Amino acid sequence: MSNLAEQYDFGLFENYGNTAPEIREPVKKPKKVTKISPKTQPRPKIKRNWAQIIAYSLVFVTVTGIAGLRINTEVELTILTDQIQETQQLLAEAQATETQLRLGMDKKLNDLNLEHYARTALGMRPIERSQVTYINTQKEDKGTVYQPVEEPSIFERVKRFMEKIMP
Repeated sequence: MSNLAEQYDFGLFENYGNTAPEIREPVKKPKKVTKISPKTQPRPKIKRNWAQIIAYSLVFVTVTGIAGLRINTEVELTILTDQIQETQQLLAEAQATETQLRLGMDKKLNDLNLEHYARTALGMRPIERSQVTYINTQKEDKGTVYQPVEEPSIFERVKRFMEKIMP
């Protein structure tokens, strides 16, 4: 260990009054500038790997196509949304018009107006007692409808004839 103490000068680390230790600046070496003329400088050859170029081109075309489709889809979605909003607005206007017309019709066709219209325009009158016939259904369970019977068509007559002939 004593050999190690001899290698270092510890006196450099001690302060002797106001004297400051000298700070040495590192010595900078000048840069060597070598000029190479363009004529003497060899050009590096570019290696073209056609497989990589084709692969990058395909990736570029695919990404560009996907971006274009995305933009086109957004445009179509915007157009359809606008059309839906216009149609909904037209529907709301039509419903409002229907409500107004329905209210107007109800106003015109209330009971008094309807009865007045039936009497004046259609010539109708209220029901009278002579027009009413009451039927007692407890005695009779049979109802008869009086309508003139239409004459059967030629096809019905042929059908009935065929049914009579063939049992």
